[in-house]
Formats: sequence, C-alpha cells, structure tokens
Amino acid sequence: MHVWFLKRGSLLLLISLWLTGCGSDPGFNEETDFVRKDGAAQFVNLMPDSPELTVIHGINSFLAKFPFTSGIEQRFEDKYDWRIAYLNSDNREVTVAEAENQQISENVQSTFLLMGSLQQPDIQIVDIPIPLIEDRPIDKAELWFASNLSGPAMVDIYVTDFGSSISESAPLTSLNSRTYSQTFSVTAGQSRQLRITTAGTTELLFDSGEIVVTGQSLELIALVDDFGPNGSSHANVIRSTSVNGSIINDVSQASEARVANLSSIEPMDVTAATITYTDLSAGGRTDYRAIESGSQAITSTGPSGATGDETAFFSQGQFLTVVILDDPGADSQPATRAALIADDRRSLIDRAHFQFVNGNSEVIDFYALREDESTENTAPIFNDISDVSTDVLEVATGPVRFVVMDTGSTETRDSLEITLVEGNSYTIVYDGLGNMRLLEG
Repeated sequence: MHVWFLKRGSLLLLISLWLTGCGSDPGFNEETDFVRKDGAAQFVNLMPDSPELTVIHGINSFLAKFPFTSGIEQRFEDKYDWRIAYLNSDNREVTVAEAENQQISENVQSTFLLMGSLQQPDIQIVDIPIPLIEDRPIDKAELWFASNLSGPAMVDIYVTDFGSSISESAPLTSLNSRTYSQTFSVTAGQSRQLRITTAGTTELLFDSGEIVVTGQSLELIALVDDFGPNGSSHANVIRSTSVNGSIINDVSQASEARVANLSSIEPMDVTAATITYTDLSAGGRTDYRAIESGSQAITSTGPSGATGDETAFFSQGQFLTVVILDDPGADSQPATRAALIADDRRSLIDRAHFQFVNGNSEVIDFYALREDESTENTAPIFNDISDVSTDVLEVATGPVRFVVMDTGSTETRDSLEITLVEGNSYTIVYDGLGNMRLLEG
C-alpha cells in the first residue's frame, strides 16, 4: 500500500509539471483553443415522388417531407456521416443515399438539396458562408435559387418591385433544372415580387404577387413540380427562412373544386362561389371546375328548398372537394352541412394519401388497423375528435380496417375495410348519420 501511494504521488507531480508546461507554451491560447466553432446544416426535399424521408446527419435525425425544408440546425465544425432513408410499406428500411465525412465548417451553412427522384436521387450539398448579421446591409437580402423541375429545362427568375413589368426587366438569373445558383444581393422591402417564366419568354410559371423580402436575410428559393390544376404549366416555390419552410402562394394559378353529395338528400344543387353544380344524386360526385379563391359562400338546395348556407376559404392553386353531409342536429329539417377538403394528387412511391373527415357532431375515436391489430391492443390514430378535417397524410399501402368508436367505450359505430394502393388518394368521411363513406381519387 505504501509503495502505491508513492507511485500515485509521483504521477500527480508529473501531471502537474506537464500542465504547467502547457500553460507556458506560446502556441497555446486558452481563450481560443477551446472555443466552439459552429456551422449549420439544412435539408430540402425537392423529389416529386418522395414519401417523407428521414435524414440522419451525425447523431441527429430529421424528417424531410416534399416540398419543404428542415429547420437550420447548428453544428460543431467537424466531419459528419449522413444517410437518407424511409420505411417502406413492409416496414423495411430503404436507404436512398448516404456518404461519409461531410465537412461542416465554421460560419458556413451546408444545404442538402435532395434533387432528382427517389429512384434516381441527385443529392447536392451547397456550402454558403454565413456573414455576421452586423455585416449585412439592412436594406438588402441575399437570395439563391435551386430547381428540380420536371418541366421546362431552363427558367428565368425575376425579383422586382411589385407591379413592375417583366417585359421591361432583365431576369435576375436563368437556371437549369437540377442546378443551383450563386447568391444575389437584392433590395429588401414590403412590396417585392417574384416571378418565374420559361427561359426566353414571358410565359408565367409562377407569380408570387406582393411579398416581403426581409432585410439582412439569407434565403434559398427552390422550384419544384406543381401538382395543382394545370400543374404542368406551373411551378411550386418554397422558401427556407421559416422553421419548416413554406410554399409561396402562386397568384397566377386558379383553383378547381368538385362537390361530393354524401347526404341523403337528392337531387341536390350546390353553389360554391359563382359555380353551381346541379342535380347531384345521393352519393354523387361532380367533375372539377375552376373556382375563385378566397372566402366563398357554399349553399345547398334540395327538393324542398335551401338546406345549408356556409362560408369556406378556397386556397389558391389547389384541387378541392366540397363534401355535403346530413346535419340531423339542425333546428330546421332537412338540413346539410359542408366540409371543404384539399385533394393531394401527387403520385408518390410506396405510400398513399389519406385524410379523415368527421362530419358528425359526436366525439369519436378513429382506428386504422392492420393484420392482427384490434381496438383492444392498438391506440386510435385520432382520439376525442369531432367536427374535424385532418391534413393529408402519407400512409403505408396494403389492407386496412378503419373503425369508428364512441370515445372511451368499446362500442363500434361503423367499420370499413379497404386496400390502400400506392400513389392513390383516399378520404374517409364519417357522415352525420353515423356511416363511414369512402372518397377515392
């Protein structure tokens, strides 16, 4: 024991002498050598056929859904392995792309552009220096652009004062698909306008209308395929300044709406905005028709007169469905109510689009059961819901049994079995009379 203490004391003395030596080394600076050096990373899913992807970057992971950007994530200066993957409908992990030793540098943002398609991915990593905020002019913004359009091979991009004629303006840049631009210093302000045309023409693919370009911002604007009305002659545009990205509204693109009469009343006439859909049978559905966007009235009329009168907001550049349902709780009968839902017509790999509409006043639980699952061993995907339309979800394909139950009980209200097919769209509506109804396509 005595010998051990002597050795330990000697070791401590040696360490003390070594640390003293380090402190006197003119090459060591304690104020800078242990200072953390940070960069940033961001991921942008531009793949038109892509389901929601998981991006693993170092020890961190993110969800990347088309067509959005992830938040800008702070990273230590270092080299990172990365991988992009998703779970297929057989619950097996599919790797889309991967690589090692991606360098994150101090004061540099590495933006991963997930371009190409899911089956032919083209992952491009763009490193852009991040200037200090105090070094950025307050009346300027730094913009750069990327494109993964399946349509025009080249586009012209204009950033102008709102209302300026593009025929009298020069494009800020021209851009080929599957490429990105340098950064451009542009005038910031409240009344700016972004327009995109087929290269060499004034044929509009996109028009933002009046938008704000924030001073001192560094922003990616990315062009992706559009799946709305006349999508082949339009582009969707996303921007990276918000946490999860956002789609800029296209004022040059009209909306189209159809009506599904899921009430028991027939024949039914439905007027939405200035469009009237006539003689709908119970269970009938119309074709899409061009409709004005914005807040619009929806009125329903049956054989005995008016049955419903409501107002809904029709988003621009989308396919929409007006669903008419029985309203048994209304004071005056017969009565209907309307639900307005967005239809996602993008064909994606290994997933189907799905949404649920509770058009019943009862509070319910909604289950989606696969294989040997039951309501006893599986949690509802929506619980305690009433009067709700969900967002469009990406779900695995295959056979599913949908069940509606009273909240907090074991009583089944209704059930429906269907097989979800890759790329198709499905809407389940629980109507006012307590029945599940399927809208497909």
